[in-house]
This record gives sequence, C-alpha cells and structure tokens, in this order.
Amino acid sequence: MKKISSSKRDRLPAKVCVFVIMAAFIAGMAGCGPLLTPIHDWYDLDAVRNNLTASYTLMNDLDSTTPGYGELASPTAN
Repeated sequence: MKKISSSKRDRLPAKVCVFVIMAAFIAGMAGCGPLLTPIHDWYDLDAVRNNLTASYTLMNDLDSTTPGYGELASPTAN
C-alpha cells in the first residue's frame, strides 16, 4: 500500500530538496562570470570603445566583406 502523507513533517524533505537544488543553481550561475557581448561586424567592434569594461566575444572573422568595413576599417576610412 502507498502511504499518502498529509502532515507538514512529511513534506519537509521535499522542501529541503527544492531549496538545495535552487541554492546550487544560483551558486552555479554566480560562478559563470560576466555575460559576453557578441561582435558580429565592424560596427560592433567600433562600439567596444563605448564600454571598455565589458567582456566581448568575436562571433566570426572580420574582413573586407563584413558590414562596416568601408566606413571603419578600409584604407580610406577615417
């Protein structure tokens, strides 16, 4: 036969388990470090100067075919 619990004492282990899982999740997120701002094109790379304390990740190679090259990185760019 299956026992059906109705007392608060019987539900305590479940509450403790949920608390421990949530605490572990929050602690794990705290150790993840800062979120990385993606850099997709030359405009994103140029915007780095506006927030030098952020963390960035380059999502793809930047070359002469990437948007913003003509304005920001070409030999004739300012």
